Amino acid sequence: MPVSRSPKVLKGALVRLDDQGAGAPARVVFQYNPEKLHRRLEERSSGPPREIITCSLVLDATDALEFPDNNPAVVEHGIYPTLAALELLMHQREAPGGGSSWWPFWPFGSGSEVEQEPVLIFLWGDQRAVPVQLTRLDITEEQHDPELHPIRANVRLRMRVVTDQDVPGGHRGARLWREHLSRMRTLTRGVYAAAPPVRI
Repeated sequence: MPVSRSPKVLKGALVRLDDQGAGAPARVVFQYNPEKLHRRLEERSSGPPREIITCSLVLDATDALEFPDNNPAVVEHGIYPTLAALELLMHQREAPGGGSSWWPFWPFGSGSEVEQEPVLIFLWGDQRAVPVQLTRLDITEEQHDPELHPIRANVRLRMRVVTDQDVPGGHRGARLWREHLSRMRTLTRGVYAAAPPVRI
């Protein structure tokens, strides 16, 4: 039996860990990985730079519609459930005692309340798990079925990376940012070590 030499392709995703940790996290796995990932870093007066990530997703129901018996939800709704899931990642959540809160979650609670605040994570490969705020979605529904369910769309995402300067130290977002920073520092060791000596 021939062995496939094709590399395993990891899928990018957005994952929201909710406050109580009950049930599975809200997760949107990209149907197709974006061809390009644009990252813009801007200096700020103190702390790490401000980083903005933008990318475009393609959602397409064509392949699923070729096998309707295996994909009844796509036949009934098209790609609208995935679009709705992305949109809901931008909605405010209901806060205990009424009202609503979302990033940047002011006012924060204290102690364990801070640790349990929700956090949205952008997963890109096995070395990047970055806390983000989804700040903008530009959705273009390009094709619809006869009942006007969207079956193809292009979605442009804009995300702001959340650092330990944006949330209290005990927040999960701060911990995830520090872990991300630690991974970057580990990766740079080989680059710095391999660089030729510089005479100053």
